[in-house]
Amino acid sequence: MTGLTISHGRGQVDPRVAKFTATADYRSIAQSLDTASRTLTAGLTDAFVKYKMPADATDNQILDIQVMTAASAQVPQIVKDIDQEAESLTRKWLDETRVERKNLSDLSQARYDRIESMSTEPERTDLIAPEAAQVATLIRHDDGTETPTPTYDRHILVDEYGRYPAQLNTWEIEVLETELARPGTFAWYRNPSRTAKESLAIAYDDGTGRCKALRPDFLFFAEVNGEIVVDIVDPHGHHLADALPKLRGLAQFANEHGKAFRRIEALTQINGELKLLDLLNDRTREAIDDAESAEDLYLHIGRDYR
Repeated sequence: MTGLTISHGRGQVDPRVAKFTATADYRSIAQSLDTASRTLTAGLTDAFVKYKMPADATDNQILDIQVMTAASAQVPQIVKDIDQEAESLTRKWLDETRVERKNLSDLSQARYDRIESMSTEPERTDLIAPEAAQVATLIRHDDGTETPTPTYDRHILVDEYGRYPAQLNTWEIEVLETELARPGTFAWYRNPSRTAKESLAIAYDDGTGRCKALRPDFLFFAEVNGEIVVDIVDPHGHHLADALPKLRGLAQFANEHGKAFRRIEALTQINGELKLLDLLNDRTREAIDDAESAEDLYLHIGRDYR
């Protein structure tokens, strides 16, 4: 066992808590450092210990530095300040190297992409046109049998037969058929549900203060008066717990970036019928802000999807 004297704060501090002596063994200190590594990351924890460590540090100095490091990770404000500073510095570096990074190899760019995806705040990034996709060509059923995945035409990625395999539910098929039948519509894109440079991701607050990504199901491309326009159509069950938070995120996205799209619509199925919300409509966005449930929105202001 070893006795450690730890001072709290600087300047005027309540004398009752300014200094105390706690008894701890080496194992408990090691466990506390391990906890700090999980909170602050192992790299940062190790770097801080080495930074504070004198070249000729005594055993007591080493213990003091380890305890200070472990204790710092237990202070929420310190952890928050470190996260904010790291986020700010990383964003600065990414902004400064934005153009130069385009000249790097795909492998090197992928490393930066992973760093961007770790951001605690939503970042606006370029959406890359997909060149290839990995999709399942067989559907495995519960009885162990397999059947070919249905294929569709006019997807922006197709096989040698001009088809794209996609496993869609009944109302996603209805959406696809309805959109491709519209005059001028010439292509569609099944937006990947995974984190990728080729996936359109829209930030939303999940209701607990955490930022998550909504990835709309479909993008449709049409030609109008010689110009290509893009529609976002996102079928999503109104009964799901994330339905309203996602609608709010989509509404905020439409408010900020709506001019880049011809339509941004959210869809759900109620009583066997598809209903839509027009996110480019100001009143719709206002209603979403005040709503208590996604179902109420679709029932009261939703329009029939045709």
